[in-house]
Amino acid sequence: MRSARPVGAVLRKSFLAAGAGVAAVVGGVALAVRSFAQFESSMLRVKAVTGASEEAFLAMSEQAKNLGATTAFTAQQAAEGMGFLGQAGFTTNEIMSAMPSVLNLAAAGQLELADAADITAAVLRGFGKSATEAANVADILATAAASSNTSVQEMGEGFKFVGPVASAMGVSIEETAALLSVLADAGLKGSLGGTGLRQALVQLGPEIIKSGGNVTETLKKLDSEGIRAVVDSMKKLGARAGTAAIAMANNTQRAEELTEAYGNVDGASKDMADTLMSRVTGAALRLKSAFDAVVQGVGEAFGPASIGFMDQVSTALGLVLGVTKKLGEQFGS
Repeated sequence: MRSARPVGAVLRKSFLAAGAGVAAVVGGVALAVRSFAQFESSMLRVKAVTGASEEAFLAMSEQAKNLGATTAFTAQQAAEGMGFLGQAGFTTNEIMSAMPSVLNLAAAGQLELADAADITAAVLRGFGKSATEAANVADILATAAASSNTSVQEMGEGFKFVGPVASAMGVSIEETAALLSVLADAGLKGSLGGTGLRQALVQLGPEIIKSGGNVTETLKKLDSEGIRAVVDSMKKLGARAGTAAIAMANNTQRAEELTEAYGNVDGASKDMADTLMSRVTGAALRLKSAFDAVVQGVGEAFGPASIGFMDQVSTALGLVLGVTKKLGEQFGS
């Protein structure tokens, strides 16, 4: 009579293999649900910040998922970018209008999507511009980073300090960017350039306003009087403002050239983004985002079913906790 042991061993191995397969599937689904939950949480934060209606919330969620499936950025990153725009006071329509430009800026400047959203919002709001001008802002910042010794991140930092003051004096975004570029070439980057330019604008305010907001023309007058005149006025301007004024007065022609160039940059950020995201690097990032979109899709499909299950588990754990407390009270007394 043949032994049953070999048959039992085979069955045991089969059951173990099947169990491992089921565990892998369940684990994969659980991971997908968790990934979608994180995305949903980020989008709910956007909804809370903007006060969006359910319809607008669903529209933004769809845009984020679409951007995650078709670009080098994930849906989660898109949701985080929307959150920053929402915090800056953007409406749901403004957020959806600005997002493609924010993505281009992030890719062109090689920075996080949330950082690109923060910078774009700061420049737009600093100059009192609407979200429809997000593309122009992205093009100017990307071009500035490519044509001077600075980065999109540093340009954004500079704009945060000088934007509102420049806007109040009638200085254009293009000229402000050009002056920050000139200062960056002179070693005054980011917050140093922004605060230096801001203080120079404040000190030279009356002359700038008389020139119709043209800072470069005001600086030319300083330069025509000789740099010594600027140095002699350092006490009046202050050390930082004086240093910035000298750097800009020495490079008024460069500032004018950049101001003109930044006025003709339509599509620059998208072109740069397309170039940087081409070939193997871009393909790898797009593949990663596409895979993430699949995971999100699985998580979204199983998410609703998991809600009831998790609620039941939570209820059961609550009951266990209640029983545990009663037992503790009985045995502890």
